[in-house]
Amino acid sequence: MARWSVWLFLSLAVLFGPLILVRQNSNVVIFSASLAGRVIAVDPGHGGVDPGALGPDGLLEKDIVLDVALRLRTLLQAAGASVVMTRETDTDLSDSALGRQYSRRKRQDLERRVRIVNESKAEILVSIHVNSMVSARWSGAQAFFAEGSDEGQKLAQNLQEALREYLKNTNRQVARGDFYMLRQSNCPAVLVEVGFISNPREASLLASEEYRRQLAWAIFAGILRYWQR
Repeated sequence: MARWSVWLFLSLAVLFGPLILVRQNSNVVIFSASLAGRVIAVDPGHGGVDPGALGPDGLLEKDIVLDVALRLRTLLQAAGASVVMTRETDTDLSDSALGRQYSRRKRQDLERRVRIVNESKAEILVSIHVNSMVSARWSGAQAFFAEGSDEGQKLAQNLQEALREYLKNTNRQVARGDFYMLRQSNCPAVLVEVGFISNPREASLLASEEYRRQLAWAIFAGILRYWQR
C-alpha cells in the first residue's frame, strides 16, 4: 500500500469513525456505513465536441475531469455508494446531427445531464470542472453552490475543507455560483473547479496521474464528511 494511502485511511478513520479496509490486489477499498446505499451523481464537465478549457501541450479540461471523476466513482462505489455518471467516456450528450451549432449542442447537453441526475433520484450532485483565466496568476481548487441552497452550501463547505487539507495548495473559500447544473438539479449540488489550467504550475499538477488521484481522494473525503456532520 502506498504511504499516502495509509495516511489517508488513518486520517479518515480519525475524522469519520469506523471504516473497513479491504485489500484487493493493488487496490485499497474503503467501506463506510455513512455512504452505503447513498445515490451520488458525478458529472465530469464538457466532453466530446466540447473540450472545455485548453491548457499547455494539448492538456484539455474534458480529459482531466473525466479521469478525476472515474477515480472518484471507484472510491465511492468501494465505500458502498451507488454512483450515477453523466458521462463515462469522451463524449457529450447532444445530438451529433446538430453539427457545428455549438450553442444549441451545449444547451441540449446540459439539459440531458440534469435529466440524468434528477431521474436517478440522486441525493447529491458533484460536477467537476477545471478553471481558466487570462492571467496565469490565479490558482487553487474551489467549490461552488447555488444561491439559496443551504444543503448545497454545506456540501460545498465540506468539499472545500477537504480540498484545503489534502491538497495543501489552496486557500480559496466556497462561493455562490450561477451554474445551470446547480440551478436545475433537484438535489444539493456543487461544482468543483479542481484548479486553474491557465496557471503553469497547476497545469503541470493537473496533468499528473498522482495529483488527479489526490483530487479524487479529497473530493471523496469531503463527501464522506458531509454525511458525517
